[in-house]
Amino acid sequence: MQGYKNSDDASATEYLNDIKYIAFDALRIHYDCIASCTGAPPTAWATIPSTKSSPNYGKPNPLNAV
Repeated sequence: MQGYKNSDDASATEYLNDIKYIAFDALRIHYDCIASCTGAPPTAWATIPSTKSSPNYGKPNPLNAV
């Protein structure tokens, strides 16, 4: 699951595409549920930054570009 963050990995783009499709499907299926539960449709999303012990600490999360 963390492969998409590793720009040194040749498969990172493939991993990122997999995550984009998973997120898109989840939103497409559950968009109305989210809006119903919260009283408003989703308008933003957030990513969790890497911890200080991670080699990705301080680097931008690739999902921010989606």
